[in-house]
Amino acid sequence: MLVCTDVLLGGIVTFCLWSGPAKAESLTPVSCLIEAYETVSLATPVAGIVTEMLVDRGDLVAVGDVVARLDSRLERIARDLARSRAEDRSEILSLEARLDFLTLQAERRATLAARNALSETEAKEAALEREIASRELERARLALSMAELELAQAEAVLEQKTLTSPIAAFVTERLANSGEYRNGESSIATLARIDLLRVEAFAPIGHFPFLKVGQEVEVTPEAPLNQPRRAVIRVIDRVFDPATATFGIRIDLDNADLQLPAGLRCQLAFP
Repeated sequence: MLVCTDVLLGGIVTFCLWSGPAKAESLTPVSCLIEAYETVSLATPVAGIVTEMLVDRGDLVAVGDVVARLDSRLERIARDLARSRAEDRSEILSLEARLDFLTLQAERRATLAARNALSETEAKEAALEREIASRELERARLALSMAELELAQAEAVLEQKTLTSPIAAFVTERLANSGEYRNGESSIATLARIDLLRVEAFAPIGHFPFLKVGQEVEVTPEAPLNQPRRAVIRVIDRVFDPATATFGIRIDLDNADLQLPAGLRCQLAFP
């Protein structure tokens, strides 16, 4: 609202100031743009040859769905070798049996030595053999623990050869085909989440006092999808654009039925 005042300064001078709308109901609608809530450029974490490309443009994928696979023959062999080492307990079982035997033998010799039926040296030798066997068993258990870690590492490396979707989304671009080499940096697909849409708008500064985070607004997409929808303000910029005297607003628009595509112009009203 424009407020003007007449001031007498050697004549009548009129000063006018923009004070914003008189009330919230008078807020004028503003233009807006409906965008995908988030876009993911899916890339291979490691280099390799694409053996399977399981999605195409327009496909809907859920969280965890396989998008592509890279050649993983060497990684599978390494995983199987690591698993064999991690599951082999034969050495530990053998050392446990030997330790049990040497423990009984050392206790028996210690008893005989206490009765002077055996030399102290032989009793100490038996105790030493038991201690050595105990240390060997500890090393074998440590080696098994390291083999289990190597198995976990091999499985993690193998998992990197399978690319899965981190979000529920539509595939907007397919950027690779079976047989192509990827260096671990280039994208193979672009995914866009639209079950929740993001609406971006710029409102005049005069609207600022009447808007708050969590407030409901009305978004009307362009024709032929011009059915008004309720949405919620999630972000209100605290840094204004002095060139246009506007500030940014971000709004969440529910689209669970996936009926509304992203990339539409719209009108934002403040009921």
